[in-house]
Amino acid sequence: MNKIELRQIIREELAAIMPQASHDDHEVEMAITDLKSIASRAAQLVKFMQEKQPHELEGWVQSKITKSADYINAVYDTFMFPGNH
Repeated sequence: MNKIELRQIIREELAAIMPQASHDDHEVEMAITDLKSIASRAAQLVKFMQEKQPHELEGWVQSKITKSADYINAVYDTFMFPGNH
């Protein structure tokens, strides 16, 4: 996934939740800030790994990446497919 694709996913997610959000709901604003940070750092990590091409990752690193992917996928599925949860 490249930076452009990641930004597009975030835009789609934000568009999906913004009409439902109250303007006074700070949780949504915090979630948006968190998602932007996640997208930025994920893009930086992708670039780093593509350039450096590490031969292996420590177990705890791979575990954190897997958990992060699981959590983001769960939130994505909740918003994108609301009837399935």
